[in-house]
Amino acid sequence: MNPFVQTLPQSLTYNMVNRLFPQLKAAAYLFDQILEETDAGGAIADFDAAEIAGGADEGTPTNYGGYDSRDVHRWMELTIALQAFLDDAVTVTFADATTEATTVRELIVRPYLPFVEPEV
Repeated sequence: MNPFVQTLPQSLTYNMVNRLFPQLKAAAYLFDQILEETDAGGAIADFDAAEIAGGADEGTPTNYGGYDSRDVHRWMELTIALQAFLDDAVTVTFADATTEATTVRELIVRPYLPFVEPEV
């Protein structure tokens, strides 16, 4: 067998653990940081005030940090929605019918280690 050819299980687990989960972990931590900064610094109230002062309440685009304030508003809503998704409850049901209650975030950030055959 060619050692450079991976089976489907090897390819799947490699891609999940080494490619997908690091990106998802980084995104989850960044969402946390963005929301913490915006909530702690009162940025959302500042943002709303800047939109109204610029006429956004009348449909006029407003500059906020170099971007259309409506786009920034969309990004904030997306960040809040993704944050809520990360905290959604998930029940994992295994082949033996046992279950594990967790969240999307816990599934993403938990450490995954290679399987080690038990010694007999």
